[in-house]
Amino acid sequence: MGLAFDFKLIPTPSRLLLDERSDGGLSAAPRARNRKARRCDPDTEGRRDGGAKVEGRKNHAELRPQVVAEAKRLRRKRPKGGQRSYRQIAAELFQGGYCNSNGRPFSPSSIKAML
Repeated sequence: MGLAFDFKLIPTPSRLLLDERSDGGLSAAPRARNRKARRCDPDTEGRRDGGAKVEGRKNHAELRPQVVAEAKRLRRKRPKGGQRSYRQIAAELFQGGYCNSNGRPFSPSSIKAML
């Protein structure tokens, strides 16, 4: 004699929001695809419409562009000998007077991040 009541019929705030946003789930796929395309776009990642970075840590190119230019120059292939390793580039930058914020040579991983 119990009454069978379907709780799915009760309009909860989350269901109402879902219905408003996705029109019952019919148009959610194109929006997700567009959102993914925006997220993967390197030109707009972490930026506002004006193109300026909004938040986050500054990268090497923004902090010390001369060090990045020198590291890129050192990474280019030599006529005889190929490319230098990241460790060799860090050592040559240190000999040239470029060091990290602690006064030590750059680590190979930070050289990789610069390039």
